[in-house]
Amino acid sequence: MVVPEDVKVMTINNRIYLMDIACLSPAAVYDEWYRKMPEYRREKIDRVKPERSKKLSLCAGILLERALNNCGITEYEVAFSSHGKPYIADHENIFFNISHSGEKVALAVSDREVGVDIQKLRHFDNSLINYVYNTAEQRLAKESGSEDAGMDMVYTRMWSMKEAFMKHSGLGIQMEPISITLNIAAAPASAACAGYDPGELYLIEYKLQDYALTVCTSYRTFAPDPETVTL
Repeated sequence: MVVPEDVKVMTINNRIYLMDIACLSPAAVYDEWYRKMPEYRREKIDRVKPERSKKLSLCAGILLERALNNCGITEYEVAFSSHGKPYIADHENIFFNISHSGEKVALAVSDREVGVDIQKLRHFDNSLINYVYNTAEQRLAKESGSEDAGMDMVYTRMWSMKEAFMKHSGLGIQMEPISITLNIAAAPASAACAGYDPGELYLIEYKLQDYALTVCTSYRTFAPDPETVTL
């Protein structure tokens, strides 16, 4: 098929973007990018009080603008599913998902449904461990991490995997994390959940210092590395 020269072809590649809120300093940089955001994003920023939360929300807006511009979309409307998952109205062939933790924001974009989660390294006490992880997953963490810090990194990685799976589903916190069973022995990792069958999904991990980053996708491979966005 010959495409007319005046028709812009939109190509959507699997990509993952990463941004640190430090990019929004000094205040003049924050103010400049805040003014560029669409109204819904500014309202979302205004609703949160802590300065860090405002910066995280603004970074999310900047990453979405960057990702959509790279897909050839300069004007768009964000809509929300019945479970609250955002999507781009009138663009059924593009999917995105956003996550933030600590000082960083991650965004994944694809031509298939996608979930992304980033988690800053944290400590997991026994009550949280028993709420989130089954016996096999707890045993894996103990075998993999010889020290408390090592175990916390394993638990953080697995939490990121479960969150990415939950976000891919669009159900979010309605899906109990302990109901999700991880298969980390295989490469790429995968997950399953009783009563929920989305087909074969894979959990693609990215290594970051003091953070765990996971993309949940039906692709066996995703983007090779996150694209760090600076202003």
